[in-house]
Amino acid sequence: MTVYGIRFSGAVKLQSTQPMLESYITTQPAQSSATAASSSRPASTTTNMTTSIDKKLSLARAGLVPIDIPAYLGNHIANSHCILKLALTGAWAASLNTGRKGDATKLEALAHRIIGEADFDNATHEALAAGEKLDIVKAGFSRIDIQAIMGDQHDVHTDKEMLKKMLVGVWGALLNLRKMGDAQKVEEMAGWVFGQESWDKTVDDMLDEYMMRAMVKR
Repeated sequence: MTVYGIRFSGAVKLQSTQPMLESYITTQPAQSSATAASSSRPASTTTNMTTSIDKKLSLARAGLVPIDIPAYLGNHIANSHCILKLALTGAWAASLNTGRKGDATKLEALAHRIIGEADFDNATHEALAAGEKLDIVKAGFSRIDIQAIMGDQHDVHTDKEMLKKMLVGVWGALLNLRKMGDAQKVEEMAGWVFGQESWDKTVDDMLDEYMMRAMVKR
């Protein structure tokens, strides 16, 4: 099966997860109706919203559904490792732009382990403007133009928003590669930076649009 230019195989695995996915999808209209009917009960509405977020996050964190990270990042790279390298480069740069050198170092170490040190170092050097020195960027005297790396990110207006979007991209790309432990570490980093509630809401909004429900259709 080919979805968004990415070839997926393993029909047995999809069949084993299909009932859970179908259950999630078919229950959404009922949840929406229940929420509308109980608009006068804020506590009930909040519970329904929390349940919906938990369901989507649980499916994604378990690797039961693919996420269209290339489309989310505004890029059409089909290779999972290449889109992860791009997202990691963007998150690394955004961390430096926001003065989070420690997080940049953690992301760099993650990239070295998964992508390879030489390959990722080439990507970060390309991210720097011609003649620009990394130590100058790390010292906060210069910024990295992430739009030049990632392409136009019209929905992002601040460095912190850019960091959040790049971390979501890294998280989703890791899950697509079934690296759940590494994805959890990225979530922990993001929860510390943005707050867990804010992070979960951002991820939930992304999953609404980019979680490939078409995978359960025949």
